[in-house]
Amino acid sequence: MDTTFPCPACNGESWLPVGTHYYWRAEHQANGNWYRDQYVRLRRRVLFEIWFPDADVVILSSRRCATCGLACYCPRPDSFDLEAKYRFLMEAKGVGTRDAAVEQDAARAAWVYETICAVQTNPFRVLDVGGGNGRLMLPFLARGAECYLVDYATWTHQGVQRLGSTLADVPQAMSFDVAICSHVLEHVAYPRRLLEEVHRILCDDGIVYVEVPLEEFRNNAWNPILAEPVTHISFFTAVTLRHLLLAVGYQTNLLEECVGTYEGQPLPVIRAVATKSNWLADPVNI
Repeated sequence: MDTTFPCPACNGESWLPVGTHYYWRAEHQANGNWYRDQYVRLRRRVLFEIWFPDADVVILSSRRCATCGLACYCPRPDSFDLEAKYRFLMEAKGVGTRDAAVEQDAARAAWVYETICAVQTNPFRVLDVGGGNGRLMLPFLARGAECYLVDYATWTHQGVQRLGSTLADVPQAMSFDVAICSHVLEHVAYPRRLLEEVHRILCDDGIVYVEVPLEEFRNNAWNPILAEPVTHISFFTAVTLRHLLLAVGYQTNLLEECVGTYEGQPLPVIRAVATKSNWLADPVNI
């Protein structure tokens, strides 16, 4: 766990306090408030069995970056903590428990495809970063695109080639016309670093599609980690996402708040389509 860290989106050093959050081990055990909620209970087991195995109570302090507005909490899980989380969830079969709903969400895949093709009219080689079983690739596959995936999940749709678990597994010689990062940045320890890696493997004028949930994070009573702080570890605004894309070296073509769908349910989201540029912005001047 990291206790001292810059903003994982803009590298800013100035934080504004939001609230303090308490989680008790007994709450997800027999007769506890969260015992009957299998999804929450499993993630609270990550909190207490993987991240804080010796604690009966976990105290987290949420904060907001004074520069870009990203919200997160401290102590913050690092990449090793998150790898341990996914290993635990995979072994417990907690990843993919909602696949039935996801599989039915063809409208979401079509929406992503149409949004990308409004900017990149003929995407041929597409990489989905953290795309689960590759469900968002189906409209691209139907039109003859080469489709690739990196994700901890090992089963993919026929025609989607899994390259490994993370971007580190992508062969250095490969490049892509389009990269999709849909509901990924809120899960990773270093979202800026991930988008920098995506920038590196995109072709010149390649496109990145980014989508994150729009989650209000105001105070102790109104926050997205009330039940558990394991699913998402970063919380974005449209300003945060714009700042992040520009700082990494993308030209933003589309950035909007809207109601999308996720796992078959309506969800407020922020989505962006951006083109790779060969310059790096000065974050101070964004």
